[in-house]
Amino acid sequence: MKKSGIFAAYLLAVPILFILLRSAPFQHVNILPNFVIVHIRGDPSGTTSHLNQLVSCIEQIRIFNPSAPIFLFLDGFEATSIPDMLYRETNLLQRNDFPLLEEHQEFKNKSKLDSGYRGGFWSHASERFYYLAGLLHHFSLEDIIFLVRLKGNE
Repeated sequence: MKKSGIFAAYLLAVPILFILLRSAPFQHVNILPNFVIVHIRGDPSGTTSHLNQLVSCIEQIRIFNPSAPIFLFLDGFEATSIPDMLYRETNLLQRNDFPLLEEHQEFKNKSKLDSGYRGGFWSHASERFYYLAGLLHHFSLEDIIFLVRLKGNE
């Protein structure tokens, strides 16, 4: 008997919730998120495949978010190797485009993470968050979607 009562309450709650959400004052607010991608390349291998994956990622973002700002931070790539599409579709930034935060500089000076293991994997994985903080601060970004590329078998 209890299960049917819970089910009936659920059936009544869903339409009420739907009506409340439709009439809520925030329904007409369109927050356009800023997409942020930070890609730090620690080793010289796989440059072309990394850039091709970024192009694919940007294309997918554009399918559903044609006008959303995309901030793409690249470090470790030659400017001539970066596809034109990344210049056209993103706010492409590199290491010298904004100053490092004090905390970032302190991390670089004091970090004891092994820079030799897997091409500096842990160092780069941690440092990307300092670059993210620098981007947020320098460009006064608030609403973001932060995308991370996890390296799989290539």
